[in-house]
Order: sequence, then structure tokens, then C-alpha cells
Amino acid sequence: MDYLVENRDHQVLHIEGVSSVENAAAEMEAVASLNSRAKRKLLHLSISAAHEDGRLSHDKWLYIVRQQQKALGLDGHPFVVVRHEDTEHDHVHVFWSTISPETGMTPRKMWFLMKGCAIENIGPQYLTPDQVERVPEAHRALRSFDFRALARVQDVCRRIERELNLRRLNTPQEAKAQRLKALDREAEPGQRKRAERTGSVPLNERAEQIREALEQQTWQSRSDALAAMGLQLVPVFAGTKAKRLRGLTIADIKDPGNKLKASDLDTGGQKFGLGSLDKHIIKGTPDFEAWWPERKISFSVEPHLTPDARSELKKDYDLEVAQHKLAQEERRHELADLRIRQTRELHAKRRALMRQRKVEASMLKPAERREFYSRFSQQVRNRELAELEARHRAERSPLRRTRMPTWHQFITARADAGCQKAGVVLAATRPVQTVKKPVAAAGPKKRLPVPNKEHSKDQQPANQPTTRTPRSKPFPSGRNQGNTEMPKHLAAYWQRNKGGQGLS
Repeated sequence: MDYLVENRDHQVLHIEGVSSVENAAAEMEAVASLNSRAKRKLLHLSISAAHEDGRLSHDKWLYIVRQQQKALGLDGHPFVVVRHEDTEHDHVHVFWSTISPETGMTPRKMWFLMKGCAIENIGPQYLTPDQVERVPEAHRALRSFDFRALARVQDVCRRIERELNLRRLNTPQEAKAQRLKALDREAEPGQRKRAERTGSVPLNERAEQIREALEQQTWQSRSDALAAMGLQLVPVFAGTKAKRLRGLTIADIKDPGNKLKASDLDTGGQKFGLGSLDKHIIKGTPDFEAWWPERKISFSVEPHLTPDARSELKKDYDLEVAQHKLAQEERRHELADLRIRQTRELHAKRRALMRQRKVEASMLKPAERREFYSRFSQQVRNRELAELEARHRAERSPLRRTRMPTWHQFITARADAGCQKAGVVLAATRPVQTVKKPVAAAGPKKRLPVPNKEHSKDQQPANQPTTRTPRSKPFPSGRNQGNTEMPKHLAAYWQRNKGGQGLS
């Protein structure tokens, strides 16, 4: 609750199976007490929208959450959806109770493909009844509902991106197909964009030179050859406690973020992954895992190059980037101090409004106080808090982060100012060719169907009050339905542990 709503700009998008966000923790805890064997009784999922997709609508967010809930097998479980509005990117947090209020158990086990038994068109999701019949018994196994949860959630995100026409990321299959391609061609658009942003030359444009350095027959000679080019070997480890050597990357010494997997250098007839490189060393010399702790660092860590226009401009750009980072750090400290002061002012304002309401209510008759509380909240409290929040946002606006100037913007500005060197470098820069998404033919837009939202066939006439009858179900589906009747087993729990007649 502290993370979701306390001292956060937030919006409650949806609740289900609980009476309110404020009571969700206690009610989910009561449901969780029905199961003493489950280890994970709460599941948290954070979903972010891409910056270029803007702010998603309420219906789209709820549709995305419903699809994730279905993939995880948590239909019918209590959950809350809260959107945070104090960051630049649009994102929501979903908290599910993994214990069902009807059965007191976690979702049943599901069939999954075993490792090494991949089948085409069957992804990380659990097997449907038809797929279970087609997959041999030796190739499938029963697993818990949260087995490979991250991969399954990401798989749903890739499908929803295509379905809702959002920014698309590569699926694991598409990413693997790209990794298998040889790099004897020009840089990918993403790598060229990074080059335009930082000024570093993509390493795949130097792939042939890196391959020649890695063809040396000892690890020390390979390291020295790469150091002469301004590059270094960087091992990749898996695990946190017992670290295991997983792979190898090649990185720029001056710009460690400009790196390349050794296996991405593979060609049709030769492999450059860690395992393959270990096989092609002189017999008797240490392999990479034995050589790395005892390695000798070469002092010729950057190549000897004659000064050119690009290198001189790169030094000026690095200085401007360092100054920008320093200014951003100062802004960050100022913004943190400002948020502390604003939080204190907000708390003081709320306390003052409570005192004011108490004083004014004491002058009224008890029968008139309920109406006064509602009127005071709408006409005084909400208005003054909204004005205070608007002023706080205006105070924070000048301290928000600004984008770091990219290399392409830097040399473009220099060229526009009349710098001949910048003009030469800009002319040699290859523009990034962006692929435009096909635009659908003009026509009426289709409304996105919202799941689990059924309308009655007998619609009441307009401008007439709608009558509702209380339901006896434990947690009826729908939005923000509070004051629901508590199930018998939960009422017994409250009578036994909390003392009282139960909650309604």
C-alpha cells in the first residue's frame, strides 16, 4: 500500500474481489490465511507503455491486464490495478492474490513443454487440451501456474503489441534469427541510431578486423590485438551467488556501452563464440576461464591514429556531455529536496483542512454533519488540494530532466554555425532509414471490445434511476464494486481472529 498509493500521484484503474484499494491488503491477507502451504501468496506485475505510444486509455490497460490474467491462470482471483502518474512514462502496477477466495488454493498445475522439446508454433504458454493430445507424454510435464511466468508475460506483450498496433519488439524467435545472420554488412538501424546519439562507431562495422584479432591462437595475444584497436574482452557471468561463465562480449574501452557479442561475429564457415574460441587455442595454453583471473593487461589500450576532424569534434562532444551530466545531477538533488518540502506542505495542508472541518462541524447538529462532510470535501478540500498540487507541479516543471544532446545533433549544430570540420563529418554520416508502418485505409474506427463487460438486453429508458439488487456471490466481477457481502469462511475468520460480527 505504501508503494502503490502513499505519497504517489496515482489513479485506481480497476479493483476486483476487494471492496477498495485501502482495504485490499487486509482482505487479501484474510484470503491468504486459508492456505498455509503456498509460498507465493501475492503476485506483482508492472507493465509500461512505450514513449511513442503515449498515454493508453483505461479500456486498453484493462484489456492488457485481462490477457495477462488469463495467461497466468488467475481468473477469479482478487486484484487491483493502479496507474502511477509521477513519472514520464505511462505504466500500471497489478497486484493479484494467488489464493482463490472460493477454493482457498493457488491455480491448478498446467502442462508445459519440457526443456529441449521445442515444437513449432507452440510458445512458452501452457498447453491447451488439443495440444496436450498432440504432444507426446515424454515431451511434457506438469508445472505450477507461475512456471516461466516472465517469458509467458513477455509473449503476451508481443501479441498485444501487434493486436493493438503499438510499438513492436522482437519475439525471441525473431531475435534469434537476427543473431544468426553474419555481420559482413552495414550496421543495423538500431546500432546506427546509437552511433548518431553517442558518436561511437558501431563495432559490427569493424567486424572483419575483430575477427582477425580473435583468430590469434592464445587468449593473451587476442587481448593484445584487440587492445591495439581500442577494444577489450568482457566475460558474461550467469547467477548471483555462484557465478558461472556464460559467454563473451567485445566492448569499446572508452565507451563500454558500445559492445558486441562474440557469437554475433559468426559466419557461415566459422564460429567466434566462447566455446569455439576455446577450441582453437594452442594445446597447453590456458583456456579463457583459467586465463582471465591471471591475465596481463596491455598498456596500448587505444590505437595510434592521426588527429582527424571526427576525433577533434568527439573530444568537444564528450566535454559537453560531461557538463550536461553534472547539471542533471544538480537538478536531481534540487528536485529531491523540493519533493520533500512539497510533501511536508501537503501533509500540513491536509491536517489544517481536517481541523477546519472539525471546527465547522462542531457548530452543526449531528443530523446535519453527514451532508456537511460531503459538501466540504467537494467544495473546499478537493479544490484547495487540487490548487496545491497544480502549484507543486509548476514548481517541479523547471527541474525535470532534459535530454542529453546526441552526437548527430551536436555536429548538425556545429555545421549550421559554419564549422567546416562538422560539415565534413556530417556529410560522411549515413542517415538512418526508418521503415514506416503501413497505414490502414481510412474508415470508421473499430471500438476495442472490453472483456467481461456484458450489457443487459433489457435496457432501461434514459433519465431513469437504475435499481440494483445486492449479490450473494463472494466477489462479483465488475469495476469498483464495494460493500459486497463477505463469504461465510471469511466472516468466520473475522469473528474468530478479529472479534466482531464480520464485515459486509
